[in-house]
Amino acid sequence: MSQGGVDLDELAALEEQRDFLLRSLDDLDREHDAGDLDEDDYQVLHDDYTVRTAEVLRAIAEHRSALDEPREPRSWAKLGAWVGGVVLLAVVGGWAVAHYSGSKSTPGTPAAAPVEKCLGLTQQFVTGSTGTGAKPDPIAAIKCYKAVLKTDPTNATAMAYQGWTWALLAKQLSGSVPQSDIDGFVKQASSNLEAALAANPTFPDALVFSSINAYWQGDDLRAKVYLARFDALKLPADNQMSQLVDTLLRPQLAPKKTTATTTPPTTTN
Repeated sequence: MSQGGVDLDELAALEEQRDFLLRSLDDLDREHDAGDLDEDDYQVLHDDYTVRTAEVLRAIAEHRSALDEPREPRSWAKLGAWVGGVVLLAVVGGWAVAHYSGSKSTPGTPAAAPVEKCLGLTQQFVTGSTGTGAKPDPIAAIKCYKAVLKTDPTNATAMAYQGWTWALLAKQLSGSVPQSDIDGFVKQASSNLEAALAANPTFPDALVFSSINAYWQGDDLRAKVYLARFDALKLPADNQMSQLVDTLLRPQLAPKKTTATTTPPTTTN
Protein backbone atom coordinates (compact mmCIF):
# COMPACT_ATOMS: atom_id res chain seq x y z
CA MET A 1 0.00 0.00 0.00
CA SER A 2 1.30 3.43 -0.88
CA GLN A 3 0.36 7.03 -0.31
CA GLY A 4 1.91 10.02 -2.03
CA GLY A 5 4.55 7.71 -3.48
CA VAL A 6 5.48 6.38 -0.02
CA ASP A 7 5.33 2.64 0.70
CA LEU A 8 3.28 2.55 3.92
CA ASP A 9 4.12 -1.11 4.53
CA GLU A 10 7.80 -0.25 4.37
CA LEU A 11 7.25 2.66 6.77
CA ALA A 12 5.44 0.36 9.22
CA ALA A 13 8.30 -2.14 8.99
CA LEU A 14 10.82 0.62 9.69
CA GLU A 15 8.85 1.72 12.75
CA GLU A 16 8.77 -1.86 14.04
CA GLN A 17 12.51 -2.09 13.52
CA ARG A 18 12.97 1.20 15.38
CA ASP A 19 10.95 -0.10 18.34
CA PHE A 20 12.98 -3.31 18.38
CA LEU A 21 16.30 -1.45 18.35
CA LEU A 22 15.20 0.93 21.10
CA ARG A 23 14.10 -2.00 23.25
CA SER A 24 17.43 -3.68 22.55
CA LEU A 25 19.29 -0.58 23.72
CA ASP A 26 17.23 -0.53 26.92
CA ASP A 27 17.90 -4.24 27.51
CA LEU A 28 21.59 -3.68 26.86
CA ASP A 29 21.71 -0.88 29.44
CA ARG A 30 19.96 -3.07 32.00
CA GLU A 31 22.38 -5.96 31.43
CA HIS A 32 25.32 -3.59 31.75
CA ASP A 33 23.98 -1.98 34.92
CA ALA A 34 23.35 -5.43 36.42
CA GLY A 35 26.95 -6.45 35.74
CA ASP A 36 25.98 -9.14 33.21
CA LEU A 37 27.92 -7.50 30.38
CA ASP A 38 31.52 -6.33 30.47
CA GLU A 39 32.42 -2.80 29.42
CA ASP A 40 34.08 -3.68 26.09
CA ASP A 41 31.21 -5.87 24.89
CA TYR A 42 28.70 -3.27 26.05
CA GLN A 43 30.41 -0.45 24.15
CA VAL A 44 30.68 -2.47 20.92
CA LEU A 45 27.03 -3.53 21.04
CA HIS A 46 25.83 -0.08 22.13
CA ASP A 47 27.65 1.65 19.28
CA ASP A 48 26.29 -0.87 16.76
CA TYR A 49 22.69 -0.52 17.96
CA THR A 50 23.00 3.27 18.04
CA VAL A 51 24.23 3.50 14.45
CA ARG A 52 21.53 1.10 13.27
CA THR A 53 18.89 3.09 15.13
CA ALA A 54 20.10 6.31 13.51
CA GLU A 55 19.84 4.72 10.07
CA VAL A 56 16.27 3.60 10.72
CA LEU A 57 15.22 6.94 12.19
CA ARG A 58 16.63 8.77 9.21
CA ALA A 59 14.67 6.52 6.85
CA ILE A 60 11.49 7.04 8.89
CA ALA A 61 11.97 10.81 8.86
CA GLU A 62 12.35 10.81 5.08
CA HIS A 63 9.21 8.69 4.62
CA ARG A 64 7.16 10.92 6.91
CA SER A 65 8.45 14.05 5.24
CA ALA A 66 7.39 12.70 1.87
CA LEU A 67 3.91 12.07 3.28
CA ASP A 68 3.66 15.55 4.77
CA GLU A 69 5.12 17.39 1.79
CA PRO A 70 4.58 15.29 -1.34
CA ARG A 71 5.43 18.16 -3.67
CA GLU A 72 8.54 19.21 -1.80
CA PRO A 73 10.12 16.25 0.03
CA ARG A 74 12.66 16.96 2.73
CA SER A 75 16.13 17.29 1.33
CA TRP A 76 18.76 15.63 3.48
CA ALA A 77 20.97 18.54 2.50
CA LYS A 78 18.60 21.21 3.85
CA LEU A 79 19.51 21.33 7.51
CA GLY A 80 16.80 23.85 8.23
CA ALA A 81 18.31 25.01 11.52
CA TRP A 82 19.90 28.34 12.38
CA VAL A 83 22.82 29.02 14.68
CA GLY A 84 21.70 31.83 16.92
CA GLY A 85 18.95 32.56 14.41
CA VAL A 86 21.42 33.97 11.91
CA VAL A 87 23.86 31.46 10.42
CA LEU A 88 22.87 28.20 8.75
CA LEU A 89 24.00 25.06 10.47
CA ALA A 90 25.63 23.98 7.24
CA VAL A 91 27.97 26.97 7.43
CA VAL A 92 29.24 25.93 10.85
CA GLY A 93 29.63 22.30 9.88
CA GLY A 94 31.25 23.00 6.56
CA TRP A 95 33.61 25.61 7.94
CA ALA A 96 34.75 23.31 10.72
CA VAL A 97 35.38 20.31 8.50
CA ALA A 98 37.09 22.36 5.81
CA HIS A 99 39.24 23.88 8.56
CA TYR A 100 40.58 20.50 9.53
CA SER A 101 40.96 18.90 6.12
CA GLY A 102 42.43 22.04 4.61
CA SER A 103 44.90 23.08 7.25
CA LYS A 104 45.84 20.29 9.62
CA SER A 105 46.89 17.30 7.58
CA THR A 106 48.68 16.30 4.45
CA PRO A 107 46.42 14.39 2.06
CA GLY A 108 47.77 11.03 1.00
CA THR A 109 49.92 10.32 4.04
CA PRO A 110 49.16 6.98 5.74
CA ALA A 111 48.09 8.62 9.01
CA ALA A 112 45.94 11.31 7.45
CA ALA A 113 44.23 9.42 4.65
CA PRO A 114 41.75 7.31 6.72
CA VAL A 115 40.51 10.30 8.73
CA GLU A 116 40.34 12.54 5.68
CA LYS A 117 38.08 10.04 3.97
CA CYS A 118 35.69 10.30 6.93
CA LEU A 119 35.95 14.09 6.98
CA GLY A 120 35.02 14.12 3.32
CA LEU A 121 31.82 12.21 4.13
CA THR A 122 30.92 14.66 6.89
CA GLN A 123 31.67 17.53 4.54
CA GLN A 124 29.28 16.05 1.98
CA PHE A 125 26.59 15.84 4.66
CA VAL A 126 26.83 19.46 5.71
CA THR A 127 27.13 20.81 2.18
CA GLY A 128 24.46 18.48 0.79
CA SER A 129 26.53 17.36 -2.17
CA THR A 130 28.59 14.31 -2.97
CA GLY A 131 29.62 15.56 -6.38
CA THR A 132 28.26 12.37 -7.94
CA GLY A 133 24.52 12.87 -7.57
CA ALA A 134 24.28 10.35 -4.73
CA LYS A 135 22.65 11.39 -1.47
CA PRO A 136 25.06 12.40 1.34
CA ASP A 137 25.08 9.88 4.16
CA PRO A 138 26.08 10.99 7.70
CA ILE A 139 25.79 7.40 8.95
CA ALA A 140 28.51 6.39 6.48
CA ALA A 141 30.69 9.12 8.02
CA ILE A 142 30.02 7.83 11.55
CA LYS A 143 30.88 4.26 10.49
CA CYS A 144 34.04 5.55 8.85
CA TYR A 145 35.23 7.19 12.07
CA LYS A 146 34.41 4.01 13.98
CA ALA A 147 36.59 2.03 11.58
CA VAL A 148 39.48 4.44 12.13
CA LEU A 149 39.07 4.18 15.91
CA LYS A 150 39.05 0.40 15.73
CA THR A 151 42.64 0.47 14.50
CA ASP A 152 43.64 3.71 16.24
CA PRO A 153 41.60 3.97 19.49
CA THR A 154 43.28 7.18 20.67
CA ASN A 155 42.73 9.17 17.48
CA ALA A 156 41.33 12.40 18.91
CA THR A 157 40.42 13.73 15.46
CA ALA A 158 38.24 10.73 14.64
CA MET A 159 36.59 10.96 18.08
CA ALA A 160 35.91 14.69 17.80
CA TYR A 161 34.54 14.64 14.27
CA GLN A 162 32.46 11.55 14.92
CA GLY A 163 30.91 13.45 17.84
CA TRP A 164 30.43 16.52 15.63
CA THR A 165 28.64 14.41 13.02
CA TRP A 166 26.31 13.01 15.71
CA ALA A 167 25.62 16.56 16.92
CA LEU A 168 24.80 17.72 13.39
CA LEU A 169 22.55 14.70 12.85
CA ALA A 170 20.70 15.39 16.10
CA LYS A 171 20.24 19.01 15.10
CA GLN A 172 18.87 18.11 11.69
CA LEU A 173 16.44 15.44 12.89
CA SER A 174 15.15 17.53 15.79
CA GLY A 175 11.39 17.76 15.46
CA SER A 176 11.22 14.88 13.00
CA VAL A 177 11.75 12.01 15.44
CA PRO A 178 10.92 11.53 19.14
CA GLN A 179 12.91 13.74 21.51
CA SER A 180 14.17 10.66 23.34
CA ASP A 181 15.95 9.62 20.14
CA ILE A 182 17.48 13.06 19.71
CA ASP A 183 18.65 12.89 23.33
CA GLY A 184 20.41 9.63 22.49
CA PHE A 185 22.24 11.22 19.56
CA VAL A 186 23.26 14.18 21.71
CA LYS A 187 24.52 11.80 24.39
CA GLN A 188 26.59 9.97 21.78
CA ALA A 189 27.97 13.27 20.49
CA SER A 190 28.92 14.40 23.99
CA SER A 191 30.55 11.05 24.75
CA ASN A 192 32.67 11.18 21.60
CA LEU A 193 33.71 14.78 22.22
CA GLU A 194 34.64 14.08 25.84
CA ALA A 195 36.71 11.10 24.69
CA ALA A 196 38.51 13.35 22.21
CA LEU A 197 39.32 15.84 24.97
CA ALA A 198 40.48 13.04 27.25
CA ALA A 199 42.91 11.99 24.52
CA ASN A 200 43.94 15.57 23.75
CA PRO A 201 42.71 18.21 26.26
CA THR A 202 43.96 21.08 24.09
CA PHE A 203 42.41 19.96 20.78
CA PRO A 204 40.77 23.21 19.57
CA ASP A 205 38.24 21.52 17.31
CA ALA A 206 36.91 19.31 20.12
CA LEU A 207 36.61 22.30 22.47
CA VAL A 208 34.69 24.34 19.90
CA PHE A 209 32.38 21.47 18.96
CA SER A 210 31.72 20.77 22.65
CA SER A 211 30.84 24.42 23.21
CA ILE A 212 28.49 24.54 20.23
CA ASN A 213 26.88 21.24 21.22
CA ALA A 214 26.25 22.53 24.74
CA TYR A 215 24.86 25.80 23.37
CA TRP A 216 22.48 23.90 21.11
CA GLN A 217 21.20 22.06 24.18
CA GLY A 218 20.51 25.35 25.96
CA ASP A 219 23.39 24.90 28.42
CA ASP A 220 25.09 28.27 28.02
CA LEU A 221 27.13 27.84 31.21
CA ARG A 222 28.75 24.63 30.01
CA ALA A 223 29.26 26.15 26.57
CA LYS A 224 31.14 29.04 28.19
CA VAL A 225 33.35 26.62 30.12
CA TYR A 226 34.50 25.00 26.87
CA LEU A 227 34.88 28.42 25.28
CA ALA A 228 37.12 29.55 28.17
CA ARG A 229 39.30 26.47 27.66
CA PHE A 230 39.53 27.32 23.98
CA ASP A 231 40.45 30.93 24.75
CA ALA A 232 43.21 29.72 27.07
CA LEU A 233 44.95 28.21 24.04
CA LYS A 234 45.55 31.79 22.78
CA LEU A 235 45.34 30.86 19.14
CA PRO A 236 46.01 33.64 16.63
CA ALA A 237 43.03 35.64 15.42
CA ASP A 238 43.51 34.42 11.85
CA ASN A 239 43.20 30.79 12.91
CA GLN A 240 40.04 29.45 11.27
CA MET A 241 38.68 28.00 14.52
CA SER A 242 39.22 31.36 16.17
CA GLN A 243 37.35 33.03 13.32
CA LEU A 244 34.49 30.54 13.66
CA VAL A 245 34.27 31.21 17.40
CA ASP A 246 34.46 34.97 17.10
CA THR A 247 32.01 35.17 14.21
CA LEU A 248 29.40 32.58 15.16
CA LEU A 249 29.69 31.33 18.71
CA ARG A 250 30.98 34.09 20.96
CA PRO A 251 28.25 36.60 20.01
CA GLN A 252 25.59 34.05 21.00
CA LEU A 253 27.17 33.50 24.43
CA ALA A 254 27.82 37.18 25.14
CA PRO A 255 25.66 38.74 27.87
CA LYS A 256 22.50 40.08 26.35
CA LYS A 257 22.24 43.83 26.51
CA THR A 258 19.14 45.18 28.13
CA THR A 259 17.70 48.56 27.42
CA ALA A 260 17.09 50.49 30.58
CA THR A 261 13.75 52.15 30.79
CA THR A 262 13.02 55.18 32.87
CA THR A 263 9.70 55.90 34.45
CA PRO A 264 8.68 59.54 34.30
CA PRO A 265 8.46 61.02 37.75
CA THR A 266 5.00 61.43 39.11
CA THR A 267 3.83 64.84 40.02
CA THR A 268 1.38 65.81 42.66
CA ASN A 269 -0.78 68.86 42.57
